[in-house]
Amino acid sequence: MRPTWQQLTRLEPRLKHLHKKAKSIMDDPHERYFCANHAWYGYWAGERWIEGLKKELVALIGWSSVNRKHPVLGGMDAYDVAYRKIYDALPDCRGCGCLG
Repeated sequence: MRPTWQQLTRLEPRLKHLHKKAKSIMDDPHERYFCANHAWYGYWAGERWIEGLKKELVALIGWSSVNRKHPVLGGMDAYDVAYRKIYDALPDCRGCGCLG
């Protein structure tokens, strides 16, 4: 059975913090564009790599996480639920290459 977001946050409370972090990311309308994928996957900024939120999620939930042996948190269904919930908290892309 697919876990719910509420079940996941009870089992791994740090997911709530990551969700809050995603919700705090804003699209600055004064910038030329906003890319949710940059916020999620990370991006190269001049001379350094800026980590995205996905790296934090992978550390908490799924096959390669600290919880990989947990019967719920280590599974793909849990990862999918958490991924969608947190990614969907980001603002939509605007004016970036993702929109073609």
